[in-house]
Parts: sequence; structure tokens; C-alpha cells
Amino acid sequence: MENFEHINAKSFEEAGKAVEGNKNFSKVVMAGGTDLMTVMRTRILNEMPETVVNLKTIEDGAYIRDEGDQIAIGAITKLKDVVSSEELSKSCVALNEAAHTVASP
Repeated sequence: MENFEHINAKSFEEAGKAVEGNKNFSKVVMAGGTDLMTVMRTRILNEMPETVVNLKTIEDGAYIRDEGDQIAIGAITKLKDVVSSEELSKSCVALNEAAHTVASP
């Protein structure tokens, strides 16, 4: 595997700045549910990213919140949490079923 810069983002704003001006996918984000490291290690891609920005380190980026007239789902909420959410299984049946269809154990 080639060397690359790894950034643990502390906010979505920081992550956005880290990939700003990205050309040719030289900077990529990683949030889970991805085989990026395997792809890089086995050299499946023609060109490897120079920078990997980790979104999993953003505090409070994963949540499911009932906000009265809407339900908010954080950008890095895991599919397993969407599938297991009682609130979503009652009020957002189609979303819950779709997540269940694509989520892996």
C-alpha cells in the first residue's frame, strides 16, 4: 500500500476543508461501511488517494432524533441503527425497510 495522509476530522466543516479543491479523487472520505483500505491495499484503483479523511471521529455525527414534526438522522448514522430504531420502524416504515434491505450483519 502506498503512503497517504490520514485526517481524523473533528467536524464536518473540517472534513469539507480537508477535501476542498479535490481533483481526480486524490482526497477521499471514509465513514464506515466501506472497503477503502482493502481497495487501497490490493491496488484495485488505478490511482490511490493522497489523503483519507475519517468522518467517524466527528462527535455527534451519528444520531436519530425525534424533533417533533420531523425525525433527524445524522450523516454518519449506521444502517444497523436505522434498522433497529423503534421510532423509524413506526413512523418511517419505507426508510426502515430500505435500510434493512441494504444493511449487512
